Amino acid sequence: MLLGVDSRDLLILTLSLGLAVGGEVVNTAIEVLCDKLHPAHDPEIGKVKDLGAGLVIISGIPAVLATILILGPRLIALL
Repeated sequence: MLLGVDSRDLLILTLSLGLAVGGEVVNTAIEVLCDKLHPAHDPEIGKVKDLGAGLVIISGIPAVLATILILGPRLIALL
């Protein structure tokens, strides 16, 4: 409220953050399942886990960009 974020921008921030958190939840589920099904080290399982980690990065990028684009100018204006 202090930064004057309107409802549209708040919705964008909320959805992008939800996407990032959702990506992390899916990645955690993938890793737990892989560890349960194949506890020993396996290069193929490692590839699956790497793809899950990639999901986290890809889903986090919009959240970071939305935060910078929406809140950045407002924070600079406060300074």
